Amino acid sequence: MSDWPVAPDEEIMGRTGVHLVGMKVHQDLRWIFRELSSTDLGIDGEIEARLDDNSSHGKRLSLQIKCGPSYLKEESEEHFIYRGNYKHLRYWTELSEPVLIILCDPELGCCWWQHVDMQNINFHEKGWSIKVPKSQPLTRQSIKSLTSISNLYRKNDLIELLLRDWFGWRFQHKIQFASDLSIPRDYHWLSMLAQTDTDFIMIDYLTADVDGFRSRKLKT
Repeated sequence: MSDWPVAPDEEIMGRTGVHLVGMKVHQDLRWIFRELSSTDLGIDGEIEARLDDNSSHGKRLSLQIKCGPSYLKEESEEHFIYRGNYKHLRYWTELSEPVLIILCDPELGCCWWQHVDMQNINFHEKGWSIKVPKSQPLTRQSIKSLTSISNLYRKNDLIELLLRDWFGWRFQHKIQFASDLSIPRDYHWLSMLAQTDTDFIMIDYLTADVDGFRSRKLKT
């Protein structure tokens, strides 16, 4: 055992991947890359999209970055396969921004990405896997696809759409909502402001997990 501090090869390889992704985001995509805290919660950084006029509208993508041959050994002609555990999958799918898994080859200087979406997940008895296409390198050719992913509805967006639909039904569509474009959107810290023929309604909501049950409890 060395009497000096040791930097493991795995840590150096991980840092290489983060820097490689950052370089590609800045130089190829011309977007904004931010490295996040080293606390291991499964997110290494984020990308913020930038429009042609260099403006940013706050659309971000969270990144899980894996680098080195150990993450590239399971492959076919079309894709690599990344395998993960369920605690990270749950964490990623609960985040407010879409998550990308990025695999990096430091020797070739190449990175490939895939959107961590339930439609792309393959479930197994122990863990899950996702195919990372070789046709999706982290280059300018991916800007259109990444922009579309960054514009996807978030959970809160869907909740507000459902609330608007319910209130419309409740008041027979005789209700108007304050514009989402009103900035600052401050209704005494509530989420939505609506008006009927006679009243103003200030609306907020809470979300909570609903416990399910194990499928083995079902009787055939």
